[in-house]
Amino acid sequence: MILVGRNWMLLLLVVLTASFQFAHSEESLSAKLSEQKAIPSSVDEDDEEEDDEDGTSSASSASELDASLTAGVEFTSDYISRGVTLTDHSPAIQAALESFTPSGIQLGIFASNARLSTGADGLELVSNAGYFYRFNSDLKVGLSFSYAAYFPTENNNWEIPLDIYWKFAQLRATYIPDYGEEPGRVLHVSLGVKHEVFGVTLGARAGVSSMPQGSEHSDYIDFRLSLAKLWLGFNWDLSFYCVDHTQFKGADDPRLVFAVSKFF
Repeated sequence: MILVGRNWMLLLLVVLTASFQFAHSEESLSAKLSEQKAIPSSVDEDDEEEDDEDGTSSASSASELDASLTAGVEFTSDYISRGVTLTDHSPAIQAALESFTPSGIQLGIFASNARLSTGADGLELVSNAGYFYRFNSDLKVGLSFSYAAYFPTENNNWEIPLDIYWKFAQLRATYIPDYGEEPGRVLHVSLGVKHEVFGVTLGARAGVSSMPQGSEHSDYIDFRLSLAKLWLGFNWDLSFYCVDHTQFKGADDPRLVFAVSKFF
């Protein structure tokens, strides 16, 4: 499905506005966890490699230590993904585990309670694998494959996100080959910016979703503004979400969502 020009113009306007306001994914704990770990990179060309006594360079030794396993837990007052609640506006408890290797390979798993389309409470379990490459200190690119499973239903689906990080901005394009209950392809493109001011991280993001042909929902735009701060060893987050009501059938009213998380 081709995204309508109106959506793209509005998205561009929102992103440009956010960029001037803040100068600097996505929403899930897994995305926040990835941000806690710098994307592995090779040694800069201008870095000098000093040999140790055993002949191993100091750069190689540091690279070996970069391999890490990071975990996180989060409580959020509402689990919202791409502008749509996945818990019917109920709280969610989430956990994530991710590992990065020096070569750029990333593996992870994410779990959260969810309110399924049947109205029953269930579990969302997402596993992902990807590769990230840093071209320089400003530009990083990553390609991942994620599989989302929902229990006890069978409305599972694959997602293929492509991420481009440049300085303070992140561009993400996510392709979903089969959209669960509404068979068909979905493309979601978002652009976000972040900047820290006096220890508080200001964020803005806008996304456009291209829904399957024949879906009861047409293409829609979602927005997020956020404030985040590390305090007392916890990450505190307050976010404002809204969706273009004229495009998305049954879109919710704008909402404030509070979340607190801890990374290990």
